[in-house]
Amino acid sequence: MDWLQECRQELDRMANEVFETPELKRYFSSPLTWAGYHVKRTMWSRYANPTHRDCWAYVMGAAPIDVKQVIWRHEEDELIFDERLGRAHVAWDKEEEEEKSRDKGFEVPEAPPGVRVACWGRVHIAKNSPWLEGLAASHIIERLNNPKVVKEGLTLSRRGVNQVMNDLKVPFDKLSPSARVHLDADEEHSALTWSVFERHVKGEEAFSQSIQGAKRSLDCFRVYADAVGNLMASVS
Repeated sequence: MDWLQECRQELDRMANEVFETPELKRYFSSPLTWAGYHVKRTMWSRYANPTHRDCWAYVMGAAPIDVKQVIWRHEEDELIFDERLGRAHVAWDKEEEEEKSRDKGFEVPEAPPGVRVACWGRVHIAKNSPWLEGLAASHIIERLNNPKVVKEGLTLSRRGVNQVMNDLKVPFDKLSPSARVHLDADEEHSALTWSVFERHVKGEEAFSQSIQGAKRSLDCFRVYADAVGNLMASVS
């Protein structure tokens, strides 16, 4: 059996099917309001994105040298500097959160339990699983943003951008630089980290770890999306 090809096909299937779950459908339900937008953006920048950064670091600590090198390159855009933005992604996230909330005079509520539990779950996977399982848990989130994987190119980022443009009437050239960059950046990141699977998925055990990590991560993401969707509905 070609375990790598099986792995690719299964991850692609999971990346598409998660968008058909009730939690993700609600997360992207219309119409999006400005209050709902601030909730979604703030939960991402305060909780989800820092959790991603923690998880990549934990996986890097446990992984072989060649995998550490890939993760290090991957995280440079996020934490150090991205030429397309002129700064790190995390710097834009924090600035956008403060600016948008200030402009609209909206104070975002505290994170609901589901957001915190989902983030704790992701960290648990990264810290306590075999490194390949932890890598797959982080990689699958980027696969959701790869237009070569997700049907019709309706990736996680693209769906969010479409909502802002269609429901909030924000033209593309007025979108935040971070939103525009992530339409492309995670496709590159997905391809970069997939190279690890190409080297290391050689048998059934590696295949099983990869699928297990991705499944557990998507379970966490569904919990997160459900909690954020409920919070968005409560402020809209």
